[in-house]
Amino acid sequence: SGASKYIEPSIAVGMPGLASEFKQSGVRGEILEELIPTLLEKGFLSKHSTKIYSRTGFERNFDLDSVTKKGSQLIDDLNAPPVILAPPQGFLEQERLQAEKVARLKKELKSA
Repeated sequence: SGASKYIEPSIAVGMPGLASEFKQSGVRGEILEELIPTLLEKGFLSKHSTKIYSRTGFERNFDLDSVTKKGSQLIDDLNAPPVILAPPQGFLEQERLQAEKVARLKKELKSA
């Protein structure tokens, strides 16, 4: 298909554990996408726009996010201090909905 399947080795090493933790967290992917602007702002990622042309002549523009040197150093340094980011709004909303669900269930159990 022509798609690049290369994954940076330091990222590939951590992928199984990350995938497992991500699945256990129950957080949707679009919530994690909310972290991208912060990672760009802090210099861990960079963004550039590019375009491709189809065989039929249509032009498609899109943004590419890349790990910066600063981001790579953080990935490679197992002793680096953790990077604390503000939780994405979608995650906070998910927690709020879960808390409401628990409160409703407790109320139902008390009234039963």
